[in-house]
Amino acid sequence: MKPELALLLWTVLLAFVQMLVAVTGATLQVGLPALAGNREGLAPCTGWAGRASRAHHNMLEYLVLFAALVLTAVLAGRTAPDSRCRPEPVQRIVIVQACDADDIGGDPRWQDRLTPVQRRLAGGC
Repeated sequence: MKPELALLLWTVLLAFVQMLVAVTGATLQVGLPALAGNREGLAPCTGWAGRASRAHHNMLEYLVLFAALVLTAVLAGRTAPDSRCRPEPVQRIVIVQACDADDIGGDPRWQDRLTPVQRRLAGGC
């Protein structure tokens, strides 16, 4: 899965959790029968319940824009490369230097301290 789509999925999950928090706060303040009715004349929630409701509505407003941008980028093929398993350039330099040090008589135990990704980059040196 592309990183952008994963971020979109986590954003939707966060919006769902925010909805649960907002509904819980509203239920505690006005009660379930009032929320299950037609909600005419229902006073807005105050305190943390009101804040949770406003945060959820803000998330919904921007989720539409975010989803449109992410899906457009994915369909256009303009996404970032999947970089979860790629070490930083500084790590590559350290690995290459460690390989060279081992070749010229350095300590061979340095390989024990490498992560699997670093071992793969080192290429078995």
